[in-house]
Amino acid sequence: MLASEAPALAALITAAVAVVGVTLTAIFNQLGRRDADRERKSLALHDASKRLSSKSDPKRAAAMAAVVEHLNHPSTAAAARRIALNALHYEAEPLVVELAVDQIKDSGQQRQGAADLVHLNRHLWRGVLDQFGRVLAGGQYDPRSISAELDKLSYNQAILSRLLEGQTVSDIDFTDTFYPALWAPEVGFLRCNFTSALLHYSNLRAARFEECTLDRAILIGAYLESTTFPRSSTADLVSFGARLGARTEPQPASSPDGVLSADTGLASSFLYEFEQDWRGHWTAQADEDTFEAVWWNQSGKVEAELIARDNAFDRTRSTDGNDGVYRIDRVETLDPQRQVVLLGGTHSLEHRMPSVWRAVWWKKPDPVKPATPQPTAAA
Repeated sequence: MLASEAPALAALITAAVAVVGVTLTAIFNQLGRRDADRERKSLALHDASKRLSSKSDPKRAAAMAAVVEHLNHPSTAAAARRIALNALHYEAEPLVVELAVDQIKDSGQQRQGAADLVHLNRHLWRGVLDQFGRVLAGGQYDPRSISAELDKLSYNQAILSRLLEGQTVSDIDFTDTFYPALWAPEVGFLRCNFTSALLHYSNLRAARFEECTLDRAILIGAYLESTTFPRSSTADLVSFGARLGARTEPQPASSPDGVLSADTGLASSFLYEFEQDWRGHWTAQADEDTFEAVWWNQSGKVEAELIARDNAFDRTRSTDGNDGVYRIDRVETLDPQRQVVLLGGTHSLEHRMPSVWRAVWWKKPDPVKPATPQPTAAA
């Protein structure tokens, strides 16, 4: 390189470095403004969320309006949706509920909102079972606390019904959730997992379960007229008393008759037991005091016979050799009209340490056939 060209080359390099420096400065400034804007929105959302606990209906409505405004901002949409949905579990004013649900729909977040609600439902139901288990183990009993959690589950169900209305949702995990009397007629479910979900007395008329898993789901007394289950798994599903409607001609394999016919017979009584990682079905047929029981966990299946007596069940003929006694120590009513209760106590089995057991008991799986009511906005 000629010596005369060196100054020009140095000037060119200096100019290039200056351009890069200006460009990087502009980028960093833009990122800084974006971060500052995101921080301002997050602070505003946080401030609005704190006002959702006000005792004043107008103040809560104003706070909810401020929260749902953030549904249209990508940086705060997910947080705003979760804050709004969580607050609705404590909200008794229908107009506030309407505002939040409508805004979630208008922002196109029904599927995400439904997934959030289902996740929260699982958490709430586990909380009820855990609290009940602590009481059975000798902990302090507070009926108001369990009642409050059941109220939240009722609110959760009503809100989910609103979000599902007229929708097709996909890839939502309903495993181990509690949705008695869910209102979801004509809703489409695609690749959803309902394993061990409690959906008794739900209105699922003309719903479509496509490529779904409903193994060991509870559909006792559910409304299933014109409901279809194409390419869905329904192993050990329980649907005593399900309303399938009058059939005058052969049904396709995807219809409820095609997949539920083995499980829609009569049962005089049914229990669904929760015990650590075990799940059990106890079914009484003609003799309402004799239950044929089967339990599952990841390691396999166990069968036994249980005989009801005053405040206990005697377990006999166990395939794992664990005969013994299930003592009933406490009963909580879940549905007085349909005679559904949560009960439990301590069991003493031959080859196991005494431990707590819990179950939902449908004393009469189909005692009445009332019309399924349309859920209200706040119940």
